[in-house]
Parts: sequence; C-alpha cells; structure tokens
Amino acid sequence: MKKFILLSLITCHLSLATSDVHAWLNKEDKGTSGAQFLKIGLGAAGPSLGGAYTALSSDISGIYWNPGGLVFSEGKEVEVMHLTWFEDTALQYLAYAMPLGQGRLGIHYTGLTVSELEERTGDTDNPLDTFNAQDQSIGVSYAVKSGDSSGIGATVKMISSGIDDKSASAAALDLGYRKDGEKYLWGASLRNLGGGIKFETESDPLPTNLNLGAGIKLSPAMLLSLDLNLPNDNEMNFSVGYEYRLKASGLDIPLRVGYKTLNDFDTADALSAGIGFATNAFALDLAWAPYGELGDTIRIALKGKF
Repeated sequence: MKKFILLSLITCHLSLATSDVHAWLNKEDKGTSGAQFLKIGLGAAGPSLGGAYTALSSDISGIYWNPGGLVFSEGKEVEVMHLTWFEDTALQYLAYAMPLGQGRLGIHYTGLTVSELEERTGDTDNPLDTFNAQDQSIGVSYAVKSGDSSGIGATVKMISSGIDDKSASAAALDLGYRKDGEKYLWGASLRNLGGGIKFETESDPLPTNLNLGAGIKLSPAMLLSLDLNLPNDNEMNFSVGYEYRLKASGLDIPLRVGYKTLNDFDTADALSAGIGFATNAFALDLAWAPYGELGDTIRIALKGKF
C-alpha cells in the first residue's frame, strides 16, 4: 500500500512536469470543470487560513485537505461541519476516522443543496416553476506512516450531481503526503483525480488540484503556512495563513487569519479569519470569508476525539 501510494504521487508529479503543464494551468479553461462544490474547503481551520493547510492538516481534517495527514492523530475522531453558503445554498459535512491495521481509516460524506431555483425559458417576469439541485461526495480514506515523521494516504470517493430530474456521477482519487518536523512542516496533495462528470451527452472534467504546502513553527504558539495551488481550470495561485494560539482556563484558543491570491468567485475579497476553542476531547472552530457582492460565508465545525 505504501509503495503504491508513493509511486502514484511520483507518477502524477512527473506527468505534470511534461509539456502538458501549460494545458493544466490554462487560464482560458477557467470555470470549465464540473462538480465545482469539490473546491469548497471543508472544516473551519483550513478555510480560515486561506486554504494554506496542506502541510498543517494532521488529524481527521486530512480526509479533505491531505490524506497523508490523517495518520498523525490517535484514537477515534468525528467531525461535523455546517456551511451557510450564498442565499438558499447550504453544505453539510460529516467525517469519521479510526485506527485500522498499521494505519488509519476515514470515511466522509459531503452534501450541498440549492433550493428553489427558478425555471425560465425566456426573459419573463414570472418563472415557469422551481427546482432543486444537489451535489454529494462519499469517500473512504486510508493513511499509513512512512518513517517516524512522514505519512502517506489516499481517498477514493464517489461524486454525484443532480439538477432537477437530471443526474451525473463520477469516481475520483485523492493522494497525499505529509512530513512533520521539529520546526518545519511539509505536505503535498493531489485532489479530485479522475474522469469527467457527465450530464446526458456533455462531460466536464473534475476540478483537479495539486497543492504543495509548507509550514514553519515560529514559536510554540505561532504557525505560518504557505500553499502553492496548481488547478487544472485556473492559473497558479498562493494561499498564506497565520495562527496564534492562546491558552485560557484549560482551553486552546487558536486565532487564525489567511489570504488567497486568487478567489474562485472573481471577487476582490481574498481575506479570511477564524477562531477555535479546543480541549483534549473536543474542538469548535469558526471561519469567516467574505465574497464581495455575493456576501459573507460562515463555517462552523465541531471535532470530537474518543
């Protein structure tokens, strides 16, 4: 399993180093991928750091951000998240992780719903009808240690999308590597690798993204993180995050701020911020990110260990 995941990561990296790099990072392909909901960062800690979380993810959050980070935690974990997106759009996320064999197993469910969309066939005052749309992802992750301070992992997931009475589905693979150091942290992940998602006769590629991340422990209480993002449907961009941990009354209280150089929704707002409250058994994280005229988004995530 270790050799397979490592070989897959190396193969994918070498394929990106060929002449296809220009096609991969083609700004003209902006927004051409399907299943766009897969770009929405899950949990609250990662999004509050602007998405600069590939090297920092070291618990159940690795199921989304970096499967290689999943193995750095112990015991059983659960995470639930609610995201109030734009207008009548909401996203729910549920994940569970546990030890299994020489590594850790994780499962997840993500569901995005959009209600009361108006159906029109022309420029009319009143809609003909209303309909709903939904996207879902269900996956299984597994991660193992590679040496004392490194982890490698993979996630296999099924993706489905529905618009009114039309539906489409696809399978995808995530791969990840993470190295934990005394001062420096390193990570790499390749998300949503797979074929296209097809509605009737038209197929769109999945939003595949290669993330290269680094983190530095400035002090026991301060972390700085940086991610290089290489999407298949947009230009190369960066994310940077900063975390400062306070301690009060037996609580860890991380304060987070992040910045992303490229916003997926073409707004001028690329800042994000968040706060957390954590004990040895539970963690509550909140994240805020503005999207210009579209409004603000709030994420609430709860993690538990047992």
